[in-house]
Amino acid sequence: MLLNLDEIPQGWREGGVLPAPDWKAVRAWLDGHVPPDQRPDAYREAAMQWLEAVARRIGGNCQVHDSPNFLILADETEENALRLLRFSEHLLAGLRKLLGPLAWADPVGPHVILAIHDADLYHAYASRDLPEEGEFGASAGITLRTDGYIHVALHHVDMARTEGIIRHEMVHVLLSERALPGWLEEGMVVTMDRMLSGRGEPHMDERTVTLHERFWTPDTIQDFWSGRAFYGANQAAPLAYGLAEVLVDIMMSDGDNFPAFVADAHFADAGAEAAEEHLGASLGAFVEEFLGPGEWDPRPPAAADGTD
Repeated sequence: MLLNLDEIPQGWREGGVLPAPDWKAVRAWLDGHVPPDQRPDAYREAAMQWLEAVARRIGGNCQVHDSPNFLILADETEENALRLLRFSEHLLAGLRKLLGPLAWADPVGPHVILAIHDADLYHAYASRDLPEEGEFGASAGITLRTDGYIHVALHHVDMARTEGIIRHEMVHVLLSERALPGWLEEGMVVTMDRMLSGRGEPHMDERTVTLHERFWTPDTIQDFWSGRAFYGANQAAPLAYGLAEVLVDIMMSDGDNFPAFVADAHFADAGAEAAEEHLGASLGAFVEEFLGPGEWDPRPPAAADGTD
């Protein structure tokens, strides 16, 4: 054993609905006690001890299941747990192929997924990464980024639903080291999800197009660029996801220039400068292709991103 979280000073965070290491303290301890070539193994041990503590807190038949790239906590049969691990490993390989150098290549330890059966417990755990103010729609899964170890939490209802949530959230995980605008990350997530599940072009029937045309204005589009629209509890959120998917689809048709745009896009200006440089057009020009003429460009300064 390379480490014991119980023996690291301040190795566990105080409070919280579920046990969690203080990753800042753990990282400092590892830097002083574990050689660099052994740290991936040490992080795996730390993550395993963390999830075992969570499993004990949740109780029941909750267990930790592992594969080369994943640790998954779930209250499931061995057969279903192995199914989730195989699905996740296959998904990871497919996403790395699709995203290429845009994908996070060097996580410190295994990818962690908490599949939580209890809806109230899941929502309490997931809410810590939501903004303090605002109205939020129902969440089925979230990529948590603020505590020092990026991981996925989801409300586990059945296997097919959970696999769909993992497919969605793992795109977030692989893009999480980039400072992407929220709209771009969400658009890429939905697009990658669609490609991996074998669906065709973005579905936009006449009614949906009309909803977009009525909802988006030079003012409401600012919430799209800032990321606030994705947290809306009303029609804003589904329309924001739909618009993000359409824009990414239009931009990807530009072929070789889209990866360079993603590599340089930053939430501070909603990706405006990168769009001009790599795609040769303003962000508003891409919106215009879908919604028609209007004042669609982001107004500086764009707010920070917010994605789940």
